[in-house]
Amino acid sequence: MSTELVRPNDKGIRKLMFAFFMVDLKASHWPLQQCQMLASLAERYSLALSGMKNFVQPLHNLCRSPEPTMEKPRSRFNTVKKMRVSSAARFAVEMWHFVAVSLFADPLSLAVPIRALVRDELVAEFYFVSDAGPDKAGFAVYDPLGSLLFYSAYGWPFVRNDNFQNAKEFLAFLLSIVSAILVLDVRDCCIHWTGDNSSALSWVKDERCQSSFAQLAFITYSFLCLRRNLCVVDVLHRPGHLMGAIDALSRDRAHDLDPEKFVSLEHSEVVKELALLCDPILLQDKRLKDHHIALQNVFSVVNKLV
Repeated sequence: MSTELVRPNDKGIRKLMFAFFMVDLKASHWPLQQCQMLASLAERYSLALSGMKNFVQPLHNLCRSPEPTMEKPRSRFNTVKKMRVSSAARFAVEMWHFVAVSLFADPLSLAVPIRALVRDELVAEFYFVSDAGPDKAGFAVYDPLGSLLFYSAYGWPFVRNDNFQNAKEFLAFLLSIVSAILVLDVRDCCIHWTGDNSSALSWVKDERCQSSFAQLAFITYSFLCLRRNLCVVDVLHRPGHLMGAIDALSRDRAHDLDPEKFVSLEHSEVVKELALLCDPILLQDKRLKDHHIALQNVFSVVNKLV
């Protein structure tokens, strides 16, 4: 308690090591009881691990798969029900492998501050406001006293499409986090996010993405939270007509923000690479089928930031 940090206890770390490394990642089906055990452990320990809540739901989904198979009975008294493994579930187990090994090597490596468990904007150290316009993302970062730290606008590097607004709103928030890492080197902190899109806000609040077009962006977000130990402690919905200068930024209109606080990202290769990787228009035609390959692509970009 003196460190004000929360982490899985030593017994829990051993449970994670044993349970997740007993899984056959190459198998097409896993026993139902094993799936239930993995989902239960992931649900429990994700509470104190930033970014890992996103890798719980695929395991729960596995437990209610519509295509179970029945293994040949070992005796006349029992059968083993096996569930078809999805790419998302297999990927979730890989992520829990990473967490288990990291915790086993250093139990404090992924510890979060106790205040991160309190879902209240008052514990936030950085306040993000973002918006997504037809051609640009606009965002700003403030300190707890409301002083502007910096702001930026970034033109979408992909073809304009007025659909996929939810995904673009979330991508604008992701780019604001990336820019804060580049500008302020944020890490080990709590974040508050204000936006005008209730769907994207709910994904962050519930730590679960409901859009196939934003899956890759959400994986990137989760991985950044894990590697940088970032925790979004609260979100706030603000109607679009009240977004003020941030709305103006996303639509390339005049605003009253201090020009000395502006940071240009137009020539940032890592920002461009990340925006193109998470292009929701591209994902319309190429759904996320292999999450492992997706992680490799994400890691190649995130590794440049962390």
